[in-house]
Amino acid sequence: MDKEDIPRSEVPPEPYHVLKRYRGIGGGVGRLYEVRNDKTGNAALVLMPGPKGELRPKEDWEVRLTSHVAPPYLALEVERAPVDGQPQQLAWMLDRWATALVRIEERPEAQAHLAAGAQKPPPPPETGHRSFVGTVAMAALLALGVTPGPSSTPEPISPTAPPALAVDNSSPAAGLFTSGTDVIALPMPQGPFKGQNRPPCKSRFEVVLRGGCWVEIAARPPCGDDAYELEGKCYLPGYTAPRPPQALNP
Repeated sequence: MDKEDIPRSEVPPEPYHVLKRYRGIGGGVGRLYEVRNDKTGNAALVLMPGPKGELRPKEDWEVRLTSHVAPPYLALEVERAPVDGQPQQLAWMLDRWATALVRIEERPEAQAHLAAGAQKPPPPPETGHRSFVGTVAMAALLALGVTPGPSSTPEPISPTAPPALAVDNSSPAAGLFTSGTDVIALPMPQGPFKGQNRPPCKSRFEVVLRGGCWVEIAARPPCGDDAYELEGKCYLPGYTAPRPPQALNP
């Protein structure tokens, strides 16, 4: 059943979309409709006033009812309540729903509707203004002999993370950590560099760290672009300077 088949005064309000009306449920309850919420896709029921105007709420309430098996409990959660709202109105509303549900509890279509769960809400319709403007623009392009091509909307650009740099032990400067272009730190590599002194260290100023010989300097982190940091101290790799050639006496 569409809304056009129902008198305007009896149409359930938005966002409820009428699927059918339950007839033959007896008097004193009102008009009961099987509906679906166009915003959430949830299955729902709506009671509207009958010919004698039996349904006249006095306050605006929004509540959520929950029945749970394990652990067993019933919950009534108030999502919106009027100022100085009276619990008697909640009792009146729940009593109306109890009466209406009892009268359709044996109907298979009611059970199927309520147990079907939510469905994907329909996409919002285009407004008449947007549709009219689009039609006029298309007609103008065709009149000029221009064939509209595919959409040129640029693809969204996702932010790229700075490249992860691995420590290469072949060169001291290869362990440099950067963020784009700015130097952050030179962490001490896990092993000695090629050509670096190894234990036993040759100088009394050298200490053994991570398998290599290192010289602690007076600077403190950040150690700059020529020293390496470890546990809050700055070090230089130990290297043995080549001996200068000695002249041979004739």
